[in-house]
Amino acid sequence: MGLAKYRYFANELCRKNELSRTEFEVLLFSYDYEYINRKSLDVYVPCSHSTLKMVLKSLVKNEYIKVIRERSHHKSRLYTLTRKSKMIINKFYKQLNIN
Repeated sequence: MGLAKYRYFANELCRKNELSRTEFEVLLFSYDYEYINRKSLDVYVPCSHSTLKMVLKSLVKNEYIKVIRERSHHKSRLYTLTRKSKMIINKFYKQLNIN
């Protein structure tokens, strides 16, 4: 029942907010961290490099995540969640706990 409930609420949330499932997974992973970078997403989010690149660009464009630090010589770009995306993930967790 737990996995079925997770999939149902995840699909509903993606449909309402016009998110792809990969974008939702990135937001869900990022919720536990203050800052994330591309390397951590490569390890923990199951998708290809090109898909992840597209997803990050889309999330930044739609203001679900914000770039905190741009890339430089040996430092990767850092991202953080916006208030909008934190509220979406909070709503998702509440739905899972209530039902």
